[in-house]
Amino acid sequence: SIDTLNTSIVWFTVILGAITCPFILLGCYWLFNALYHPLTVIRTGTDAIASGNYHYRLPETLDSEFTDLVKAFNSMIVRLSAHENKASAHRKQLKFEVETRTRALQEVNNKLTQIDTKRRQFMADVSHELRTPLTIIRGEAQVTLRQQTATVEIYQETLNTILEQSVKLSKLVDDLLLLARAEMHEFTLDVAQCALEPSLVEQVKRWQKVIKTREIAFQSHLQRNQSVVIDKDRIFQALTILIENADKYSSPGTPILVSVEDDNDWIRIKIVDTSEGISSSDLEHIFERFVRLKRQGDGMGLGLSIAKAIAEAHGGTLTATSELSKGSVFTLSLKKPAQHSLIARHTIKQ
Repeated sequence: SIDTLNTSIVWFTVILGAITCPFILLGCYWLFNALYHPLTVIRTGTDAIASGNYHYRLPETLDSEFTDLVKAFNSMIVRLSAHENKASAHRKQLKFEVETRTRALQEVNNKLTQIDTKRRQFMADVSHELRTPLTIIRGEAQVTLRQQTATVEIYQETLNTILEQSVKLSKLVDDLLLLARAEMHEFTLDVAQCALEPSLVEQVKRWQKVIKTREIAFQSHLQRNQSVVIDKDRIFQALTILIENADKYSSPGTPILVSVEDDNDWIRIKIVDTSEGISSSDLEHIFERFVRLKRQGDGMGLGLSIAKAIAEAHGGTLTATSELSKGSVFTLSLKKPAQHSLIARHTIKQ
């Protein structure tokens, strides 16, 4: 009976094992699939995020054991996407600022290059303009001193020549000093209230006495008793330069028109001539130093530069328009006293 019991137990165990093993295998297979699929989904999500795909989201349909993990993972993706968007925006902004600063630096560098070129040209022009009168002065003095029997007339002629060239040198130095002060914003003006129309009428009469061979007409469209706050001497210096240029380049016998008009906040004084006109290429450079449209004459090419500096020192402008074979118009624009914030004292510094 003991052997029979042992045999029964063995067979029972074998039969029980044969019955339970398939269930165990099926359970292991089910458990493997239940764990492997969510891990595969999570791994796919991590690969997508690692590649920069922040629009990917893990499905929240996995087993409940993975619900919290999936939600935390998706929340992390949202935050990473927000950080990446901010980083991208910052990179674009930084790139834009770098490009803007680079362009600004390039523009400044170009301006510095132009300034340096103008400085070199200015020094060359100044040297040339100074050399001519100095050479004449030295030559006249040397020639006269070598003449052992020079008469009083020869000495007087030499001294007159030296005086004439010295005056030219003095004027050139004064003009260059004025322009230098204007560039350094140290151009001092002694301003006062001035009735513009009567002053212009008086000045036109003076110009007519100096330029007797040409008619200088005057037109006014100002309101009665219209006044401006200006440095009268400086403004008329600028206008005299414009009148002399108009006389120099106008056709013989043609008149010069001086007109003044009211244009809202501005008072505009125009010098109109009937010259050959100025080409558009020359018009861009007429206010530069030592620029002369014609080589004849004794001008040094500083007049228009000085006139423009005087206008800008008053807070105004000096512009030019021209048409070939018809003439040119130079317009000196001054702000009215009510709008002129710079002129609040009798002396201002630009």
